Amino acid sequence: MVDNINKYLGNTINTRLRSSSPFLNAEQVNIKEGMPSRFYGTSSPCVIFDKGGNKLSLQVVRKGGVPITNLERAQLGHKEFYLGNRQGFNSVLWVEDGVTYCLTSDLNKSEMLKFAATLTSP
Repeated sequence: MVDNINKYLGNTINTRLRSSSPFLNAEQVNIKEGMPSRFYGTSSPCVIFDKGGNKLSLQVVRKGGVPITNLERAQLGHKEFYLGNRQGFNSVLWVEDGVTYCLTSDLNKSEMLKFAATLTSP
């Protein structure tokens, strides 16, 4: 599963990142690795990005149960995001087609939100 996500992201994300300028400098973003991880009681793929020396992890959770209703909401374009902070790390979550995506990093919320928007469906 992680290999499939790495292949998909490797083939499609560079196009999305380059077309998202001025929000993001695509030359500074690399996919570092993918791995399975436990997230809210389920095994989910996790993809690690490097953005200018900062690490961002993207978890993909197919099962529901991620508590997002009490999180701060933000609208960017047509997409609704949920923002959280825990132990010094910011998280940006969104849901597409019943799948929850959680992007986590120590980057500021604004920068993470812009990055997350490049990963969503148009």
